[in-house]
Amino acid sequence: MHLTLKFIGDTTKKDIKQIIRAMEATASICEPFTLSARKVGIFPDVNKARVIWSGVKGQIDQLKAVHITLEKNLEQAGIKADNKRFSPHFTLGRFKGGVDSRALVNIIQNFQHYKSDPYLVKSMVLFKSDLKPSGAVHTELFEIRFAGTI
Repeated sequence: MHLTLKFIGDTTKKDIKQIIRAMEATASICEPFTLSARKVGIFPDVNKARVIWSGVKGQIDQLKAVHITLEKNLEQAGIKADNKRFSPHFTLGRFKGGVDSRALVNIIQNFQHYKSDPYLVKSMVLFKSDLKPSGAVHTELFEIRFAGTI
């Protein structure tokens, strides 16, 4: 499960150093915040399912502030800004191949009132993704804690 603040794409080693600096600048002025997961959905739809996700509830304003601050810091570092609207969600998994749409409808219905316990978001992580035939392999490159965390 993850929540993407920014998808960057292919990068150089120099870009990674700049991304880390932007993350450090962002984390130094952003405080931890609380989120929870709510409901389950499918992108793009149950007939062409590619991603299963959960909605985000809680301190959304703080999450959006982290996103905006990170975007500005990345842009100052030479990383292209994202023109898409930030739509926070937890990615729970990805589908390969065909999926039974009736089963997906059942899952969505069974979890329509689901709400996780709240949890404290204390850091952000830079991941490297390697696409393999079996699926993406994610490797943590860097983690930074938000201001005020130990």
